[in-house]
Amino acid sequence: MGTLIFGEIKKLVDNWWTSQPATDPADVWQTWDPDTYYLWGANSGNYDGIPVGGLLHGDGMASVKSGPSRGRAHPHYVGVITMAQSDLPKNDPIFQALAAHLAAGQNVVIPTYQGKLSLGTGIGGTIPHWDAIQEYLLRQIHALGSSAKSVTIPAGTYWPDLRPQKGEQQYPITQLDDLLTLANMLSTKTATTTTTMDQCHPIPQPIQIGNDHYTVVAFYYPGQADPCDLLCNAGCFGNFYPCTIVLDHPLNGQKITPTPTFQTAEAAFQSLKWWSYDWLRTLFENATTGSQVYDYTQGRHLPPGRTLPPADDDSHNGYAGLGREGAMAYVETQKYTQNQVLQSALLSTGGAYLLEHAHGPTKDHFWNDNGINKLGRTLMHVRANLPGGQAAPAGTDTDSMVPQFKQAVAVLL
Repeated sequence: MGTLIFGEIKKLVDNWWTSQPATDPADVWQTWDPDTYYLWGANSGNYDGIPVGGLLHGDGMASVKSGPSRGRAHPHYVGVITMAQSDLPKNDPIFQALAAHLAAGQNVVIPTYQGKLSLGTGIGGTIPHWDAIQEYLLRQIHALGSSAKSVTIPAGTYWPDLRPQKGEQQYPITQLDDLLTLANMLSTKTATTTTTMDQCHPIPQPIQIGNDHYTVVAFYYPGQADPCDLLCNAGCFGNFYPCTIVLDHPLNGQKITPTPTFQTAEAAFQSLKWWSYDWLRTLFENATTGSQVYDYTQGRHLPPGRTLPPADDDSHNGYAGLGREGAMAYVETQKYTQNQVLQSALLSTGGAYLLEHAHGPTKDHFWNDNGINKLGRTLMHVRANLPGGQAAPAGTDTDSMVPQFKQAVAVLL
């Protein structure tokens, strides 16, 4: 594993190449390290008067069309969008690639200038939603640390709070977790904005349980972003999250026509308790929210003259013959194989532990972490069965580990 480095970036020769290190001008690798990747924010350039090897000005790390010189882009100079909140999801594959480089033993440099963290801080709060952008970047950099063998933060490193209503305030960064503290501080202001995001770009959080280090993605999404969803941006893993799911499960050995199609995983799952009732299954198909689904399971808001039939909810043989856990595994498999965006979100969690983190007491003591986190553990099994997917961290797929992950997430919140 490589090192995540906070440090200043040096200017290269002008007109350098786009090729791999073996064919680049020698001056490039006299200034830079071929085993290191350097980040930059898409700000305006500022190179005048800086000699080759000199430190780039922090108020303009780079421009969109050129690297740290007047030349062309380069695979070791990695641009990160810092100017528009709507474009932040485009950064997700960049951070995933950087995490892979770290895991492979290469290094990543987070740019600073005279101690100031220099990703989107050159023009500060004049950018709309600057605080939300910075929260995103801080969480992503923090998550990179979990893929690194070590983190180097020079003395004097700081993050500048440039929100106009505050004036510049400097917050020292002495350890990686300081980034998470800053992100949480920003989230108190940006919560309203974050709840409107699509919740499909997970940000794994590093935690420690005993002597073991893990990453965790907590989710809940009871119809809107919960605190853990704001932290991990993974509300799409919740069963109330809107998505289309088609279930081709037969009824009495026959295919149902038209094929039942649902608007949430919760509706699809609950429908299997009443799979033989066409009228009730149709209600679940038309339900647009998890709350509507719950009302139907309680016999509320049914069509005139209808009463709720007994549920086929035997844990072993019910749920249209699938059993309780089998039904959930079936629904979640359909969810993540039929929806490419959701599949990408699930795969992007790598080997992180997935935790359905209930916000307060719940009646359920099975699927979420008030019980044994069976939904989160089911999703880790689904992830492992997808091409390129990873299983749960070794030794964690047990009932006894759930309270420990629950407590670790509670500390983050």
